[in-house]
Parts: sequence; C-alpha cells; structure tokens
Amino acid sequence: MRLMKGCSGMWIAAAAAAIDQSSKAAVRGLRSVRSTAPLWELPGVVAIRPAFNTGAAFSAFSGGGWALTLVTALLIALLAGWLIARPERQPKWARVGLWLIIGGGLGNLYDRIAYGGVTDFIELRFVRFAVFNLADVAICLGAVIAAVALLIDERRKESAHV
Repeated sequence: MRLMKGCSGMWIAAAAAAIDQSSKAAVRGLRSVRSTAPLWELPGVVAIRPAFNTGAAFSAFSGGGWALTLVTALLIALLAGWLIARPERQPKWARVGLWLIIGGGLGNLYDRIAYGGVTDFIELRFVRFAVFNLADVAICLGAVIAAVALLIDERRKESAHV
C-alpha cells in the first residue's frame, strides 16, 4: 500500500518531462539550437531563442560533462526513491512539488545524455535573466509548491500543539 502511495505522483514527473521534451523538440525542429537569432518575439516581454547549455542552472559548472550528468541522475534517483519509500513523510502538495522537480530534472537529464547539453529557449526581455526551458519552470515551480506546502504543514502542526 505504501509503495502505491509513493508511486502515485510519478505521472506528474512523466507529464512534466514529456511536455518539456515536446517543447524542446519543436524548438530544435525549427532551427539549430546553436543559432542565436530569436524564432519568435513579443518585443520587450519574451522571445523564443534557442540556446545550448552544457552546465547546470545559469550555466554553472559549464562543461561539467558526464560528472554533471551523473550527479543529476543520482540526485533524481535519490529523491524519487525517497518519495516512493517514504510517502507519508511529506504532505500531499509537497510530494506534488517534489515530483515536478523530478520531472524537470528528467527532462534536462535526457538532453544531457542525448545531446551533451540542455536545450534552452525562453528568454525574458523585460528583465536580464538566463535563457531557460520548461524543465527549469517545472523545477522552480515544484520547489515553490513544496516549500509552501511544508511551511503550511509546519504551521498547522505548531497550532495543533498550542
């Protein structure tokens, strides 16, 4: 029973990874990822501009190669294993957020293995920020959801003890 509960969020990770990979395939199909010209732009707001990132977030550890790929795979496996083995340890919405993080991680991990780096393509034009992709959105959104859920759960536990 615990295993079924632990695996119940896998569809979230699968959906996040599939949406990410579909969007990247569309961008790669339109133009070489190594091109820097925007494919589409809403002036002053956002542009779809392919970029190739061999590092982690914000190009940290650029050129990390297989070491970065291995660390990414290990972290995803550890987080998924923990969620499957100990689902009762986190509130439902924290699990949702963590499965989103896994899905985003899997999307970027696939790119690292298949292409040697990650396909990024969303460029915000109203603020100076790194070019990113939907896997990065899933990771950040998942982190926010998990953090908020854990904070709410902690406050609920504190008020129950008073």
